[in-house]
Amino acid sequence: MSDHLQHNVMPELKGFLFEGASQPATVIIYSPKITSRLRYACKFIFNQGLQINFLLIDNESEFLQSKLPKLNYSIKTVETAFNIYPNGLLSDNKLEKPELEYTKEGFDIFSAVFYHISRCEEWSLAKTDEHHRFVPTEIKQAPIVDIWIAELRTMLSTKFKSLQFPSRQFKFISTIDVDNVFAYKAKPLYRQIGGALKDLKNLKSRFATVFSGKKDPFDEYEFQVELSKKHNIPLIYFFLYCNNTNYDRTIDPNHPEFIKLLQYLNQNNITTGLHPSYYSTQNVDLLNEEQKLLSANSGKEVIASRQHFLRFNIKTTPKQLLKAGIHFDFTMGWSDKIGFRASTTLPFYYYDFESESELKLLAVPFAAMDGAFYLHQKSNANEAFRRRECLHYGNR
Repeated sequence: MSDHLQHNVMPELKGFLFEGASQPATVIIYSPKITSRLRYACKFIFNQGLQINFLLIDNESEFLQSKLPKLNYSIKTVETAFNIYPNGLLSDNKLEKPELEYTKEGFDIFSAVFYHISRCEEWSLAKTDEHHRFVPTEIKQAPIVDIWIAELRTMLSTKFKSLQFPSRQFKFISTIDVDNVFAYKAKPLYRQIGGALKDLKNLKSRFATVFSGKKDPFDEYEFQVELSKKHNIPLIYFFLYCNNTNYDRTIDPNHPEFIKLLQYLNQNNITTGLHPSYYSTQNVDLLNEEQKLLSANSGKEVIASRQHFLRFNIKTTPKQLLKAGIHFDFTMGWSDKIGFRASTTLPFYYYDFESESELKLLAVPFAAMDGAFYLHQKSNANEAFRRRECLHYGNR
């Protein structure tokens, strides 16, 4: 885990990030050319994926003399090492897709993993939808990056009997995007009238909430908080904090009811994150304002977010979020499809191809949104539960 986050990591991510062990295993990796791309791939594969340390060197003599388990990343073959043969993606500034056909012997897992978690595909392709979101050429139904790393673990264990790897356990975080805090409550008269005219079938429920004090249909926060506590499941709310566009229709961020809710969540140690508004991807000042106001009203610095509509530009959004004080981004997934956008279940740092360096923004991926099932695929809860098999590959 990066040093700058060790004292500021979200409690929900404890156990997801490599923090080292008292005596973690170490492998030594030789490459005649060490690049930022190679180091980035190694950090993810060994620190995050295998949860061990690595020593990356370009001194062949030192490598051959080392007593550590050896991994050779060069065109040569070293009998005492596990050999991986580079295909070139990590040694230059190309954005071309590498050969990803899996073969156990010599497969360039470094390039393959780098291609997926760096989101090379999003950097090199410009096809977008009506909301300017990246349109993929294919959806990965399984986290193939995790599968490759699991295979590497098996092969290294076979090659080096003394090499021990920590065991992984499945962990789950519940994340909820709150586009509208309440269905009827805390909204001005003109919105009540407009909403009533558009939704006549629920007119009785609206009047009962607004005029008779009946519980708002969206007010399930206490139930969700208690459920989180009962089952010990971390809970994060991402609140939309803008209400003046056709795509941003929550209540006034400064409304007393909104602030009261934020204080309740804070008192119960529930994490509050930002759901950056629709146009914030085009307006950095707007993003900054939303982050500062939500931090002030919640009484706690907001450092996590997930983009509204999942509007995300890989070239600009990560840097904008960092400037706004965000260090954890939960956008990496699809709004209408089931699958793994970066082909992994594990958090990873975004990579910036303009500076050829790792950014200090941690991406926390997800496999499916509820809306992908019931809005886009017209599945009910039971059907969605039966289709969960494609999401199980990461628990290896």
